[in-house]
Amino acid sequence: MKRNAFSLVELLVVISIIGLLIAIAVPAWNGIADGQRLTSASESLSGGLRLARQLALAKSTPVEFRLYKVMPSDGISASYCAYALYQITDFGITNQLAELTYFSNGTSLSTATMNGTSYSTLLTNGPGIDSSSRDYNSFKFRPDGSTDLPPSSRWYATLVRDREATNTTLPPNYITIQIDPLNGNVRSFRP
Repeated sequence: MKRNAFSLVELLVVISIIGLLIAIAVPAWNGIADGQRLTSASESLSGGLRLARQLALAKSTPVEFRLYKVMPSDGISASYCAYALYQITDFGITNQLAELTYFSNGTSLSTATMNGTSYSTLLTNGPGIDSSSRDYNSFKFRPDGSTDLPPSSRWYATLVRDREATNTTLPPNYITIQIDPLNGNVRSFRP
């Protein structure tokens, strides 16, 4: 009686081919996952900026947008990976409008500079420390929708992976969010 079966050599060849395909697919999958996290962080930051502008217009009061330097859940060192909105009352009191919002895991704002130019100019405006001893940088949306950022400069924030936040060159995959200081409009740029 003759049985049809795979030989040991054939089985090892099939396992080797499967291993090779997995070795090729894993780096590509990591790149896709990193890109998705950057997209999610970009949408969150853009949405937060638009919400701050909308609240300033709707409430006819200044709204402060703060970018926080905190310890990310998957990071080794603190980075700018969260934001919050604050309403400024007529008496100068700040009321927090929303909880601290974190970017997607593994993403933060670039803190690097190249030839004296920052990749995130929004981090060069108004450093402060809040009541919880957290560092932040902030700017305000006025009741007319404009910002208190000087119109003579370009204002933007560049999102990168956490491990690339201090690199002096931009990585191949990043997203830059730009704010027009005169009307508060937000635009995204991606290579």
